Amino acid sequence: MAQALEAWQAAFHDSPSLGTWKTIKGLAGSRWKRLKPKLMASLEKGYDHQALAEVLIEEQEWDAAIKVADKQTSNYHLVGTVADAVTAHRPDWVIRASVKQADELIAKTQSKYYSHARTGCGAPKPLTRNWGETTIGGNTYRSSRISTSDAPR
Repeated sequence: MAQALEAWQAAFHDSPSLGTWKTIKGLAGSRWKRLKPKLMASLEKGYDHQALAEVLIEEQEWDAAIKVADKQTSNYHLVGTVADAVTAHRPDWVIRASVKQADELIAKTQSKYYSHARTGCGAPKPLTRNWGETTIGGNTYRSSRISTSDAPR
């Protein structure tokens, strides 16, 4: 069992993923409290921000996951992953992040980015439905900016 745990840790350091994190957590048993900080430190030093965000979400460290997403705003998948996970816990952040990404994508005026802007950059539909107007950071946004096509009328 100890050799398997060591092998999984080596695999995690080389190629971190949520699946490997969960496997190590399951194998570690009572050793998990000692291993978790070491694995997290390794993950935070690495370059795989998606894996870091997914692990933080798994561990319900919402604010830490948001910090990762805030540093990787051009990574639409990562921001969408975090937004989907923290909707119930940090809805204001999800709205701000979605509007910010939409604004940035629209400002680029490059058609290849319009689909990301149109879909709210991964913002969950419950947050983006028919809200009329909202003010974020002194800017007022109309529902056409933050609504989905299937919003109830």
